[in-house]
Amino acid sequence: MKFITIILLCSIVSGVSAQNVRDGHDGHPLRFSLEANDSLDKTEFIPLYHQYIDTTGTRLWKIGTTSKPYFSLGTGNSVSIMTDTAMSYPVRADDYFVLRYYTYANGIFSFMHKYNTTQGRDGGVVEYSIDTGKTWKNALGSCNMDGESSVFSAILTENFYKKTDTLYNGLQGFSGNSGGWKKSRMQVYHHPFAKNTATDTCVSNDVFIRFRFVSDSIADNKDGWLIDNIILERDEYSSVPLLAFEALQVYPNPVTDGIVYFPAMANSHRYNISITSIAGKVLYDEPYTTIVNLQNHPPGMYFYKVTNGQATYAGKIIVQ
Repeated sequence: MKFITIILLCSIVSGVSAQNVRDGHDGHPLRFSLEANDSLDKTEFIPLYHQYIDTTGTRLWKIGTTSKPYFSLGTGNSVSIMTDTAMSYPVRADDYFVLRYYTYANGIFSFMHKYNTTQGRDGGVVEYSIDTGKTWKNALGSCNMDGESSVFSAILTENFYKKTDTLYNGLQGFSGNSGGWKKSRMQVYHHPFAKNTATDTCVSNDVFIRFRFVSDSIADNKDGWLIDNIILERDEYSSVPLLAFEALQVYPNPVTDGIVYFPAMANSHRYNISITSIAGKVLYDEPYTTIVNLQNHPPGMYFYKVTNGQATYAGKIIVQ
């Protein structure tokens, strides 16, 4: 059994992204390369940040270097975790290792990986659990909200497999040939102004992630799945980038009926108002006015910018 200690660090967002994963400036994320100086055999407990990889009970996954044909190409002597360091993956495999981390606020993890399997039959699945491993869901399951403009609590992914990428047993997963190194990311996203309810089963502070490899009953003599350079981040969303500009006295804020009032301005006809979602989608872009109707938009945090090309005012609006 190996426990690999990971301390999750904070990062402050300096912008909003139109990509699926809602991040910005990555601050000081922990880069976990699996090399010797990552203290593979050391376990520490730090309150609220007990982070580790657990390979308990796994027979398939190994940590080390490899000379397997596809895995070793461009890998050098890098230490990685993979479906065996020397042998092709076996038939009827269904084995995994678990990454546990405490997300607190919009946790993101990313990883570099390569895979070489039989397309549509064998491959790697990323699953997550919010109940300490009692139940598991696919990263592309019912909680996945990739591509949605209004997301409050969801799983978000980038450079992942698609819902049509199924394995022999119907699971969605990475399959075929990765075409070399690939970087994939996943986020357990919770909108900072969304209310948590007892029925919210998509997010949690304490999250397990597992990398699961499955294969059918036909031997294919292929390398399998190799994973390296796991990066963990914790993003706490803020309006930091707006602090460079003076804010206007918009009211009410928070907005309860969808109507927000902007102050009268001299030469207002020279100004323009734009309002964007936290995902960076432009929702309103019109000449300056003192009344803006947001009734058709869901509750959440929005950003406004008022500019005439020279002077700029910016801030955030909370819609309840």
